[in-house]
Amino acid sequence: MYSCTFKVVSPNILSFSEGASKIDVLFENLSLTPTSAELNPDSSGNFESVSFDATCLSNSSDDRRYSYVCERIVKGEMLRCKFCDGDIADIRNITKVDNLSSVDALASSELSTFFCHEKNPATEVSGTALSRLVANLPPSSILTNGIEMIFNSGVWIYKSTKLISKLEGVFCSRCHVMLGRLVGSGADTVIVLWTANVKVWTQEVDIDGDYLRHVELPLMCDVYYYNLIPFSQHDVDFFELLFSQMLEDGRYRFVLSAGSYETPMKFALIWLFEQRSCLYTATIDTTRVASACESDASSHAEAAERAPVLKVLYRLLTSVGPTDPLKVADPLFDEWSRDFSVGHLQLPLETCTQLATCLSQVTQRLAPQLRRGKGHTEGFTVGGVPVRA
Repeated sequence: MYSCTFKVVSPNILSFSEGASKIDVLFENLSLTPTSAELNPDSSGNFESVSFDATCLSNSSDDRRYSYVCERIVKGEMLRCKFCDGDIADIRNITKVDNLSSVDALASSELSTFFCHEKNPATEVSGTALSRLVANLPPSSILTNGIEMIFNSGVWIYKSTKLISKLEGVFCSRCHVMLGRLVGSGADTVIVLWTANVKVWTQEVDIDGDYLRHVELPLMCDVYYYNLIPFSQHDVDFFELLFSQMLEDGRYRFVLSAGSYETPMKFALIWLFEQRSCLYTATIDTTRVASACESDASSHAEAAERAPVLKVLYRLLTSVGPTDPLKVADPLFDEWSRDFSVGHLQLPLETCTQLATCLSQVTQRLAPQLRRGKGHTEGFTVGGVPVRA
């Protein structure tokens, strides 16, 4: 093992040196505190763990993902199942997209029941706030908030989906994958589609507007801006928008269930924090510092990979059921289930699996001592969802 020293040489450069040679690592948008750098006690073998104080400069960017969703719906011809390409809804006549408030907030004011004059004690019942909104929705309009969509019933392709009330889900008739959820009950039931589980069939044109071909596209614009998660960018965008909207609604803790065609499964406990962090990754092999600098006998520089994330604590649940009766129920799940401040969210099993992968990928990029919750968060794994800078 080589003896490697380090120091802050400028506001955003940390220098690792061995003898007369050194490697400078650039941390984008980070301002390091010179006197705070220290070697952590968990350093071992050929690895050294370094900590230091720093401030992160915020990057303001124009987030157009919602407008991309609206644009692709208006220009699209058909919504298709993401998993089997089955046609779900005919959107050729959609000309207007309106903003959809929180579906759960609208559904919470379910039946507005009030008494008439005391001489006529009969009650009058109006529809739910959500069902009234949908009832007045013309076939040429759609409601969406970027993560969920609501259409007029005339837009749906006949028998393209199956509605199963006991599962509170909307399923593709061809592949039986969950595409959305049912909100409300009886005549007030509303079909809500998740944007992550459908794609749009649309025309592709050249720069002059001439037709080239028909293509399938995700609803969110698939713009690459970080390299952290090993699956599609628009899935990561969906998780970020979902959690951001939940934080805006004051929903910090919830039980996540995985919806399937047979029965929903308790999947994870999710704890959101209004805390955004930047992960920087740079692999420095201290045994090769000298050889990397032999050509100029001075220094070698590289930039650390930067990944802004939204902090998320998660606890994957052990399934309990007749197929595996030996497993014991999670006591923390029982505690959360009795807590009225804890919400519930059901996403398709495929989406839950992708979310678990996303969270664990961020976990693996953290220093080992930072991967587990402590104190009141003990029992949770620290992860996150990549966000726009």
